[in-house]
Amino acid sequence: MVRYTDKQQKEMVVTMLKAGERPKAVAEAAQISLAQAYRLKKTFETMGTPWGPSKAPKNATKLKEEFREKPNMHLKELKQFLALECNIHVSQETVRRHLANDPERLWVNKRVVLVGGHTASSSSTPTTATPTAPRPHQSTAPNPQQPPPTMSRSQPTKRQLGDVISPQPQNSQTTPAPKRIRVNRAQPSNATSETMNAPAAAAAPTTDAVDYCDLKAWIAEQEAQPQPAPLTPAERNAIAELRSSLAARRRQPEPPEPVVDDNNWVGLLHRYRDAHQLQGVEVSFEDSSNSSRPGQSWLCQCTLKGGVAAGFDGGLLTFPRPGAGYVDIGGDGGDTQAPPAFARKKDAKQYAAKCCVEWLMANMHMPSDGEAVVFSKGKPKPPVPGKASATLPSKPSAALGNGSSSTNSSSSLPNKPPSQTSDNKPAESNASNTPATSRISTPQIKKENINPATTTTTPTIDVHDDDIPATKRVNEMCSRLGIVPPQYQLTVSSGDDESAGGFFSGYPTFGVDSVQMPDGLGRVTNCYSRKMTREKIAEEVLVYLLTVEAERAAAAEELLEELLGE
Repeated sequence: MVRYTDKQQKEMVVTMLKAGERPKAVAEAAQISLAQAYRLKKTFETMGTPWGPSKAPKNATKLKEEFREKPNMHLKELKQFLALECNIHVSQETVRRHLANDPERLWVNKRVVLVGGHTASSSSTPTTATPTAPRPHQSTAPNPQQPPPTMSRSQPTKRQLGDVISPQPQNSQTTPAPKRIRVNRAQPSNATSETMNAPAAAAAPTTDAVDYCDLKAWIAEQEAQPQPAPLTPAERNAIAELRSSLAARRRQPEPPEPVVDDNNWVGLLHRYRDAHQLQGVEVSFEDSSNSSRPGQSWLCQCTLKGGVAAGFDGGLLTFPRPGAGYVDIGGDGGDTQAPPAFARKKDAKQYAAKCCVEWLMANMHMPSDGEAVVFSKGKPKPPVPGKASATLPSKPSAALGNGSSSTNSSSSLPNKPPSQTSDNKPAESNASNTPATSRISTPQIKKENINPATTTTTPTIDVHDDDIPATKRVNEMCSRLGIVPPQYQLTVSSGDDESAGGFFSGYPTFGVDSVQMPDGLGRVTNCYSRKMTREKIAEEVLVYLLTVEAERAAAAEELLEELLGE
């Protein structure tokens, strides 16, 4: 059933009653009761309107008289007055257009203003109204008995919408408003440019000296109050502009970004962590944004925990740190140092990893060749902080003792043949010495030279590099561990998950190796696009595979230690 507004309902009733419709038809069409329709028809037949005599339309003269009693009435109030008192339902624009024809009224900012301030009380007394220009519908022929009026600046020839009119004495002199000049920007004339430059030059502020006494007095007045007085918008804007100017003047120049080479420092540091998992070495990165440097906004902190960091406070080291990555931000070579900021998050992470790796190399915790992450067994290991200093030189001394004893034993063997006066015996003794010493160093050197080139387990990609897609790193880890690479099963997310189109859910399947995987591994929901869904699944699978690799490496090392101990 269609519902009508009061205005539509009244218009429908009036139209149908004027057309002679029956009350039943009027009641059904206007959705009113039959008794109400009968009352409206009876009122319409007796008084000419269904709304009674108080709602009868009034003529224009009566309407003007009532409007004179309520000057400066808002346009919305006028519309309501017409609807309630005169039963005239019109729009605001219609009211504006009709009343604009009245020469004694003018619309100013959606209000009716009587020219000269006419009211009901002053209608009987003569008032001096401001002369107005003739309306288009009025005759403009001059009166021969009356001289033409003299035009002056106090008597405008034309009223425009928006002009405020107030009664003024005829002898008053008004200052003419400045004339607006329209400038043709395409082809400016010399006269126009000179005319516009003149007011601009006159309005240009003069560079007078600032009176700081007034400012000091104002500040003292504000500070003397128990509570800060509310500021005006102009004062608030001036203080904000002054503070920003002072901050810009005191701001130190931004230090240049340190140069980060193309080496994969993050991957090298992760390899160091994987090789020292038995010592509890952990590496983590934390990114942050530096709002104080708009151009260089990214900072990264690398945290090294366990292992060589066990002897420090908290058992961890953070990089960059003073003496290992901090830069001078004061620009004067002083003590004002801080970690550098970078425009790219990747550069900040690489720099943090570089600082950590360089510190490990400088303190003999990592080989300095930039490739190996552990020292060979023939080289002495650096002391580990946090342990007793008395036990540190025991290993090198033992090594030296073993070396001296082996030298003595090997040198004692060839002492017997020289007594036999044989020339070939010294050569044989020298030959026997060479294998004895090469048993310690030569196989290890061959192992270092051969393994990187011939071992099939050498990774083709760095599984710790975040720039490489997670799906590729998962495939690399599966090839290392001998696991079937996963297949990604994707489905469109259902409406139960409160997701729109383009969102997917999925999980990985490993073929025959699926029985080895934990339940729910890599299962994700409501990921946007298929590519992002695969990446999300691969990231969770990668974490599990790295854990499996670490467990296998730890088990192999324990087994090797047991075999060597026997």
